[in-house]
Amino acid sequence: MRQYTLTMALLGRRGLPTFLFALVSLFSAVFPWVGFLGVVAILLAIRDLNPASGLPPSRLTFAAIALGCLATIGGFGWAIVLQEPSKPIAHGGCPRVYVFDGSQYRLDADLIAAALYPWAEQRDVVRLDHIRSVDGAYRLRIQNDREETDHLDSVSLLVVDHEENTQVLPTTKGELMAVRDAQRPIRVIDDKNGERQRWTLDFARPATSERALLILRGHSTDFAEDALFRYMATMGQGIGPLMAHAVAKADCTCSREVLAEEAELLGLPLVVTVSTGTGWVPVEAILPIGPAVARSIVVPIDLPANTDQVSIRLEATPRFWQIDKFELAPAQKSSLSAQLLKPRSATLVATEKSESVIDQITQSDHRRVKLQSTEHVDVLFDAPPTTSGARSVFVALRGYYQVPIGGKRLVNVAAVLAHRWGITSLPRFSAGLP
Repeated sequence: MRQYTLTMALLGRRGLPTFLFALVSLFSAVFPWVGFLGVVAILLAIRDLNPASGLPPSRLTFAAIALGCLATIGGFGWAIVLQEPSKPIAHGGCPRVYVFDGSQYRLDADLIAAALYPWAEQRDVVRLDHIRSVDGAYRLRIQNDREETDHLDSVSLLVVDHEENTQVLPTTKGELMAVRDAQRPIRVIDDKNGERQRWTLDFARPATSERALLILRGHSTDFAEDALFRYMATMGQGIGPLMAHAVAKADCTCSREVLAEEAELLGLPLVVTVSTGTGWVPVEAILPIGPAVARSIVVPIDLPANTDQVSIRLEATPRFWQIDKFELAPAQKSSLSAQLLKPRSATLVATEKSESVIDQITQSDHRRVKLQSTEHVDVLFDAPPTTSGARSVFVALRGYYQVPIGGKRLVNVAAVLAHRWGITSLPRFSAGLP
């Protein structure tokens, strides 16, 4: 009987519930304001100090007071953080490439838009429409025009000489493909359905049996870029460093899967599907393309059998993509030969210094060149003589960039979980923006 009385004294008829409540309050203190439930836990514990049963106070009651105090401190911590002025919303983007056209440097491409973290580093290939050979050389300027830090691992040029009636365009994976006899769609249906914008394209079947090339010219929008950083700012400044370490190793094969998953969760890709007559089959989810310059890309498509018409659908979050041209061409069987040009020189031009970075930028060896805002790298390539009627020049850049996320300090755990659980989303958030 005495042992039973001691056990009841340790637990306490009301001491255990109060302790559990205080424990929950402490763990909940990671969310803004919730830590103030610790005050309730303290008041309940004080009441338990004088139980009506006459039993001595439980040790759990004193533990509940301690946990309630810690939870309350957490609540005050969040109050201090959230009352501080927010850091301004970031205005970042991606590295931009200017080319010398014979008289001046001209903006011709912005690259690696989806490579926002070290583990998302990627190689991007873009056709340069305005580059010209001057005194036997091609001149590029890779410049940081935004509030970000660019990390450039390697840069090179790909040169393809080809027939006059042929275009050469890259896929999203950086493969170069010959395009000829491209046809515009016979019908385009532009439709907005809830949180999705759809373009349904009907083409006459190209003169090929199995494969065709969808040619798109366009880019992601400034609105999409701004909405993304505003949405991330709701999760706090700490979301940037948190996401930067989401993948342990940058070279991990899972990084592509993580990037694709995060992009899909945010509603960023342009999704391409093709009709089989009975349904729509996924073809590719195109990751964001920098908003500064429109670019042309090709998407290889396996054509459905026994159809005279090809129906292709593009889907995206409204206002996130601007597409200027749709075409469909037969896939060519002939292969292309591209010359790879390495830089002859590369000079980093910063506010207080100018230095050669040719050793860091020639090879993809993780010896990266870091560009702060307003800094640039001037890169010079020897231009080979032309061997046929037309020439296409492509820049291949590997790297990533980082943008300081604005908003309140630390991480708003509630906003992060609401995003991960689908309670909030970037498409719904962007729908409320002007």
